[in-house]
Amino acid sequence: MLFLVGFILLFFMKLYKPSRFLGYSISFFTRGFIEKRAEEKPAIFSTFHVLIFSFCALTLSLFVYTLIPDNQTKNNLISYVYVILFTFIYLIIRRLIDYSFSKLLDLSNYVRYFIFTKVGYLYTLSIWLFPILIAYNYGYKNNYFLWGSFLILIAIRFGLVFYNNKKLIIKHLFYFILYLCALEIAPLFIILKILK
Repeated sequence: MLFLVGFILLFFMKLYKPSRFLGYSISFFTRGFIEKRAEEKPAIFSTFHVLIFSFCALTLSLFVYTLIPDNQTKNNLISYVYVILFTFIYLIIRRLIDYSFSKLLDLSNYVRYFIFTKVGYLYTLSIWLFPILIAYNYGYKNNYFLWGSFLILIAIRFGLVFYNNKKLIIKHLFYFILYLCALEIAPLFIILKILK
């Protein structure tokens, strides 16, 4: 049922803005799309953005839910509802913090560009993670395959965010490391601790 919801969201994204959906789908391998979108300063409450944000939350929550051992999921639907609520709240709070800091502190375009590239590549990661989750759940049920694929996608995302923002990151390396530890790495460790 959840994969069906994911397919429906993908269908509506492709139907509503096919070129934008394609751009996000292949942005790991093509240059220019994320940069162009960042320069356009798109509205965060547009229809397409709500669709892709919902798809991203669904995919990431499915990934986390897949990692939960079977003996800890007594009621599958209730357990998943907790996971997706946690994922939605986490992503919304992170987005609001990023957006609020950039507005309140009147940060430069470089920081806004950094925030947008980070979010844009997260959307691409979720699009690529979705078929991996399908393959894992309905065929190749191997934890090394799932974790390996996820870590490769995270590494590509991190590399592209760093490459596209290298001037800003190198100039403020100490703050970037603090940010990375607090908002990128720490949540993964918290999730792993909860799953244990």
